[in-house]
Amino acid sequence: MKTALVIAIVIAVGIVAGFLFLRSRVAESGTLAELPLRLAKLRQQDRDPKAFFGFCTRDEDALYFVHEDGAFYLDYELTTPAKRGHADAFRKAAVEFGFSVMDKSYNGQFPVLRVKAGDTDEQAAIVALKFTQRLFGHNQNTVFEFLP
Repeated sequence: MKTALVIAIVIAVGIVAGFLFLRSRVAESGTLAELPLRLAKLRQQDRDPKAFFGFCTRDEDALYFVHEDGAFYLDYELTTPAKRGHADAFRKAAVEFGFSVMDKSYNGQFPVLRVKAGDTDEQAAIVALKFTQRLFGHNQNTVFEFLP
C-alpha cells in the first residue's frame, strides 16, 4: 500500500514538473522592450536553420524573427484565412516603411511574407514595433506571448 502511494506521488510530481518545464519552453509573456535581448540570443544561432522566435497576442497577429547570414528577417505566415486577410496590409505597410517583401515558404507548404528587418538587434526591434503597431494596433506596453 505504501509503495503504491509513493509511486503515485512520484508520478504526480513528475507530471507537474514536466508540464511546468514544457510550458516554460513553449511560451513566455512580456513586452516588446525585451526584443533586443531575445534578438541577441537569436543572432547567436545564425547557423541553425531551425532557430526562430515569434511574438503574438493571438494566432492572427503572430510575427516571427529569423537570423540568417548576419541579418534579421521578420516573417508573417499566411497559414489561415485570417492571416491571409492581412497579407495586403502587410505588403502595403512594408512599402510605406521602405521595405521589399519577399515571398517565401517553409518546406513548400507554409507561405510567408518576409522583410529584412536590419542587421542589428535595435533595428530589428524597431521594425517589429512598426509592423505590429500598423497591422494590429499594438504598442510598446502590449503584453505578448513569446514563442521559442
